[in-house]
Amino acid sequence: MAQNKERPNVFVTAICENVLEEKDGVLSAIRFIDRVQGSLPSDVPDEVVIPVKVAILVMMWAGDARGKRLLSLSITNPKGETVPAGPPVTLVFTEEYQGGNTIMRIVAGLTASGRYMFNVMLDDEIISRLPLEMTLTREEPAEPTTPNV
Repeated sequence: MAQNKERPNVFVTAICENVLEEKDGVLSAIRFIDRVQGSLPSDVPDEVVIPVKVAILVMMWAGDARGKRLLSLSITNPKGETVPAGPPVTLVFTEEYQGGNTIMRIVAGLTASGRYMFNVMLDDEIISRLPLEMTLTREEPAEPTTPNV
């Protein structure tokens, strides 16, 4: 199989709550999301990491692309810092109408309110940027109650 530099055709990139793969191979994306809300007691330290479980769906077909491609994901936080998110996935394209559907299930560690960007990369080139807006609120701890005697 000859390797070339053509890029596959990307037709879906999305952040979802879940993605189901049926027995016949058909995918169902459940609840597309672009924002999440979290709430913490006011006495919890600012450095706390809030785990947010998401599924990143990437759907493409080969077109003129042939050979191996490396699909990877990184997250850029509101401060502009970028970190890898999960291991890369190797895709192999051998014919024009071949699909390359990928579900990347990750738990993102979000630390503050703001916009997080999920960077979908193919061979280290960004092919899509998916925003996720995090709104974090602080709540006063509940007053302890005394039992009536």
